[in-house]
Amino acid sequence: MRFMLIAILALTLAGCALFKGKNEPSAQAGQVMAYLDQGQDKAALALAEDMVRANPDDYSNYLILNTVHLAEKDLDAAQADNSKALEVFQARANTYPEKERGLREAKIRESMALTALIQAKEHQTDKAKLKELEAFYEEQVAKLKQLDQATYQHLLDLTGDTGKEGN
Repeated sequence: MRFMLIAILALTLAGCALFKGKNEPSAQAGQVMAYLDQGQDKAALALAEDMVRANPDDYSNYLILNTVHLAEKDLDAAQADNSKALEVFQARANTYPEKERGLREAKIRESMALTALIQAKEHQTDKAKLKELEAFYEEQVAKLKQLDQATYQHLLDLTGDTGKEGN
């Protein structure tokens, strides 16, 4: 599970770096990843929270914080981070080049779907919550499919989903 979370963070950071013309994440984002890799969750959380405080208008900081919360198994906080990332992105969408907007939102939706999937695994015995999370996951997958086919396929590959069941 921990490896998967770190892999998700690396993919999220790589996706964010694409828009900044870099091949690697920022030094701070890379340090968050290193802390998580070393099992230093508290240090990762402190740095991710500092990143959000320093630049609350950068949606990618909330995606980084999401991954730290996932590593800490604080799943509600992780999904709240995703919601905040989407809110910040949508408020500032016009500041990004039009050709990048779909992919940027797709990366947020991918994080939302993955977080819901992890939450669903934790709620196997609560059928009502499980059904709610599965519906949320499907909603995010459908939106993702409309936004960016490559990110949609990436999500399917990560989850082992075939994309044939209503997607």
